This record gives sequence, structure tokens and C-alpha cells, in this order.
Amino acid sequence: MPQQPLRSNFIAKNVVGAGRPKTITGTSYILELRDQGLWLRLDYGFPGTLTIPPESDVDFPINAQITLEQSGLAGVTLTAGAGVTLNAAGGALITNGQFAVVGLTKVGSNEWTAFGNLTT
Repeated sequence: MPQQPLRSNFIAKNVVGAGRPKTITGTSYILELRDQGLWLRLDYGFPGTLTIPPESDVDFPINAQITLEQSGLAGVTLTAGAGVTLNAAGGALITNGQFAVVGLTKVGSNEWTAFGNLTT
């Protein structure tokens, strides 16, 4: 009997973060639970910040991931909310120019690691 081809029931709209990137304007943003799994385009006109809030405010699960892109000309500094530890190689926490891409992963209770195209 011939084998039937495998069928995929994959529906992209049900995947966390699937769909259009979320564009953020202004000069500051505090992450929200609904940002988990998203691609955030930070289109800042002036240097600004993106803050990772403490678990007491927003309880992201361990291994939550968020991708950031500096889509504007102005740099974005990653900041840790009260009680949050933000790890980054060499302490680099500023996006490194337009179209720089950065990842954030929650690695423990109130602990995140930032990686990617960052500078000091």
C-alpha cells in the first residue's frame, strides 16, 4: 500500500509572535506580557530606553524570548526594572545602530540575558 504524504496542520497565526512586527515609537517602553515571542521594532527619534519590568509587575515565564530591532536612527538602552538582573557580554546594553537586532531571554527569576548587536 502506498504511503500517504504527511499533512501539516501548522497554522502560523497560532504561533507565539507570529504575524506583523510590533512597532514602538517615542523614547521609552516597558515590556508587556503580550510582547513575549514578538519582534519589536523600536523606531525612536531620540535616544531612549526599553525597560524589563520585575516579575511583580509582569510575570514572564522562564525562557520567554523577545526580539528587538533598532529600526530608527536613535540608540536604545536596555534597562532593568527594580530587582531585575540584566546580563550582557561586556556590559553592552545599547543597540549598535539602525537595524541592529537584539534578543532577550528570561533565564531565571527576575533574571534576563541580552545578546546580539549591542555596544557600551
